[in-house]
Parts: sequence; C-alpha cells; structure tokens
Amino acid sequence: MIDDEARTQLEALENGSRPLVVSDIDEVILNFVQPFKDYLDHHGFVLRTETYKLTGNVFPKGADIPAEGPEVFRLLSHFFVTQADWQDLVTGALPALNRLSKHFDVVLLTAMPHAHREERVTFMREIGVPFPILTVESDKGHSVAHLAKGRPSVAFIDDLAHNHDSVFEHAPDTHLFQYMAFREFDGPLPVPPLHTQYHEDWDAMERAIHKALL
Repeated sequence: MIDDEARTQLEALENGSRPLVVSDIDEVILNFVQPFKDYLDHHGFVLRTETYKLTGNVFPKGADIPAEGPEVFRLLSHFFVTQADWQDLVTGALPALNRLSKHFDVVLLTAMPHAHREERVTFMREIGVPFPILTVESDKGHSVAHLAKGRPSVAFIDDLAHNHDSVFEHAPDTHLFQYMAFREFDGPLPVPPLHTQYHEDWDAMERAIHKALL
C-alpha cells in the first residue's frame, strides 16, 4: 500500500508522457554498504555480510550477540542524518542517468523513513543529482504502478530482490534491472524474478535500458 506521505509525494510530481526510469538510490546511485560498515566501525559496531540484510548482522565489536532491531534502526537513522559525511556516488551512475534523462524521465525512489527525505534531497542536490526524489517505507510495487500510469514504458533499477518481486506483482510490464555496488557478501543473495537483468556496471545498464525503453 501507499501511505499518505508517499501518496502526497507521488501526486506532487507532474505527469509525463515519456518513457520513465525509476531508480533506487542506496547501492545503485549512492554507495551504502561500505559507508555504513565504516560508520558502524566508527561507532563501535561491525556489519557482518553473511546475508544481505541489516537486522541480525550488526554486532557490537567483540560480541557474539547481534544488536536488536531498535538499536539497528537507531544506528541507521543516525547514519541517514549524517549521510553526507559517509556516502558518495557510485562510479558511473550520475553520468549515465544524465544521459538517460535526455530521452527519458528519471525519478528516484528510495526506501527510507520519510523523516529523512529532506536531508537526502539536500545531500543529493549538493552532489549534483537533479532528479525528483521520493521516499517509501514499504515495498515499491504500488509506487511504481502509480508512476507508470500514462507512460509508454518503464524501467526499474534496484538492488533488492523483494522490490523487484513487488514491482513485478503490481506493475508487471516494467523492465526490471538489478544493480548492486557492493558485491563482497559471504553468502548467497536473494534472487529477483527470472526476467530481471543484472548488470555490474552502469555503462552496460544504460545501454540495456535504452534498448528496453525505445
């Protein structure tokens, strides 16, 4: 479902008729996992990478029992408050999106607490990212379905399999692309829908999006 704040953001966007690229931010445009590991190390914690999730993988240094959910949420929230001190652009992401925007509309859809949206918008503008930014606090399928209305074609870029599953369920005509900047995980990663294209660099993904949307 789309909560009231997300709906307000969606309805504030001008409707367009061009093909649309909807992109995640963390791990797609901004490096996230490595900066968050560095942030945790600075604050006395360690992020283990046996699985691709945060809860259960954040440990106080020297401890064998992971931090509980509320503590992980507190750390993540403070990380978002100070994101400008830690995060930076994924190599090739912004030039590729700028080139794509000559042919397609681009919207950034990021899963994070709405309370941190303005901090993210400010930071992204400071580093030269000009595209509209929407926040969601749930899976992204309903929001992408809303954005897809009136569009001849839509591409969705995300690192998380469950977001691809959600988009495939609610906007099944969307072209799905998976990108993940941090790839040094120790265990298997969740698998997105079979027809999702996986790319390891933005140049290849840019070419694939052009081919899919034109």
